[in-house]
Amino acid sequence: MFGRGETSGGIRPDRVPEAAQAVVAEARGEVFPFSRAEPAVGELDTIRAQIVGGVLAGTDPDGAWVCAGPGRLRADHQIRRRIDWYGNQLGRFTPEAIAAAMAQEADEACGRGAGLAARAIWQAYREAQTIDLPSIGRLDAKALAKRLETISAARRRAMGQDWGEAFFGAEERLLAERLSAPPPVSGVPLPLPDADARIAAVEAAWANWAQRISVSKEEIRKLQQDKGLSDAEREAQVNAIVEAHFEPAERLRARTVLGDG
Repeated sequence: MFGRGETSGGIRPDRVPEAAQAVVAEARGEVFPFSRAEPAVGELDTIRAQIVGGVLAGTDPDGAWVCAGPGRLRADHQIRRRIDWYGNQLGRFTPEAIAAAMAQEADEACGRGAGLAARAIWQAYREAQTIDLPSIGRLDAKALAKRLETISAARRRAMGQDWGEAFFGAEERLLAERLSAPPPVSGVPLPLPDADARIAAVEAAWANWAQRISVSKEEIRKLQQDKGLSDAEREAQVNAIVEAHFEPAERLRARTVLGDG
C-alpha cells in the first residue's frame, strides 16, 4: 500500500510516502520543493492550454488519472503514463507549472485532494527515476540481476510498495526474466553434421605426416653416416627421399622440417 494505514489501494493527501511529505506540506502552505509561487487560476488555465498545444499538440494525453474514491488516486500504471506525458514538456515549462497543471487535472478527475496526491506521486517518481541500472557492459547477467533487486527495493522506498509496483513492476519483471533466461539457441554455434568425420580426417592426416617425416629423417640420417658419398651424391639422394615420401606441394615444408631446406 502507498502510505501508512491505507488499505484500499488508493492514496489520500494525508497518507503519502515519506519521500513525498514535503510536496503535500507545501500544498498546505508550508514548503513546496518546486516553487513557493502557485500560479493563479487564470494563469494555470493558460499554462494547461499551452501544454496541450505544445510539442504534443494534436495528441490525446496518454494514460489517465485512476480514482480510488473521492479525492483519492489508485496506484496504477496509467498514472505513470499520464505523468510521463506531462514530463515531455519539461524544459518548455517549469516543474512547478507542470505540477500545478497535473494537480488541477487530477482534482477535476477524482475530486479535490487528488491533486495533492498527484504532486506527491510525481515528486516520488522523479526521485525513483534517479535510480538507474549500471552500464550492462560492466556487469554480467548475474550481477545485473542482483543490482536490479537493489534498485527495485530503492524505488519502493521512494514511492511506496503499491506505487513502486504499479510504476515499475512490469518492466522489472521483464528485465529479470531476460536476465535469468538461458542464451538463445541461435546464439550457440551448431556442430556440422560431419564434424566427427572431419576431425578424424585431420587427425589422420597429421599422423600420416608425422610418420613420413620420421621415416625420412631416419633415411637421411643413414645417408649422413655414409662416408663413401660425395656431397652431390648425398644431396641427390636426399632429394629422392623427399620426392618419394611427399607430394610436390609438401616438399618445401618437408625439407624445412627435415632441416635440409
